[in-house]
Amino acid sequence: MVTREDILKAASLRAPRRVNSYFVEIGGKRYPVKQLLELASGAEPAQFYTDAARRALEALEFEIGKVP
Repeated sequence: MVTREDILKAASLRAPRRVNSYFVEIGGKRYPVKQLLELASGAEPAQFYTDAARRALEALEFEIGKVP
């Protein structure tokens, strides 16, 4: 199971990719939700949908933003 600390650590190790829709802001940088879950869990991004990543991060009490 991925923890909030896993997400924060993953964000500290990589630069964010381009955000297409949903993001989490960490340290003033916007990370795509799928990138964070991919880095923290080791899962391939094709293995889950953006909505699943968004829900997982919301469950860990991250605030999700959306590109207008």
